[in-house]
Amino acid sequence: MLVYAQGNTPAKNRLYQMGINANLEEISELFYIFGFQNDSWSPFNKITTTRLFLFYVKNAKFALHH
Repeated sequence: MLVYAQGNTPAKNRLYQMGINANLEEISELFYIFGFQNDSWSPFNKITTTRLFLFYVKNAKFALHH
């Protein structure tokens, strides 16, 4: 399962990135996280400004039951 997120303004994208950064340890337990920068997807980096976010569920059982 994939989850895609993008704010409709740069400020909302920044808010999403701050939320991910603040909860990265917990989110990383459940999802692989990717960010879209420079016209390509790469693993999420706390330092790099990201325009788009992609979350991929690590455990298929979690995706089916929650």
